[in-house]
Amino acid sequence: DQPPFAIAGTRSGQLRPAVGGGVVVWSDDRRGNWDIFGFDLLSRREFVVTARPGDQLWPAVSGGVVVWADERDGEWDIYGKDLAAGEEFAISTAPGGQTAPSIGGRVVAWEDSRAGRARYDIYGYDLDRRAEFVVTAAADYQLRPAVAGDLIVWEDYRAGERDLWAFDRRA
Repeated sequence: DQPPFAIAGTRSGQLRPAVGGGVVVWSDDRRGNWDIFGFDLLSRREFVVTARPGDQLWPAVSGGVVVWADERDGEWDIYGKDLAAGEEFAISTAPGGQTAPSIGGRVVAWEDSRAGRARYDIYGYDLDRRAEFVVTAAADYQLRPAVAGDLIVWEDYRAGERDLWAFDRRA
């Protein structure tokens, strides 16, 4: 048995860890606002994913791409970074708020309130095609998407209580 080891242990707060492809990512407030940091499990080295004005929260990682919700422009948007290329890119900067992204393979999904704050929908983004798509825009709330390749699942309140729904892009 191997003993546990520290990933991040500064005197600041760290929250919402995610792991994928040998990398751990999290939100960290050591610089006075929430930024995204990473830790390479092979080299055991920490690195900054993004440190912009405003807060960056809800990181997720898959296949060397990190995604997160970003408040750099005063409203929540979805951004990503290709770790190998070192390139940061916008995924969705639509009006309203975009939060809680998830990534699986080359597909990203998130909660989106562009239709109005009284409702959240689920939107997606194909990283290869660089194209956004609507997953669901049903009445009431759709929240907390999870992605595995072309399959997107989420909590859905259209029937008045919390149900689980899915969308398969291959179907």
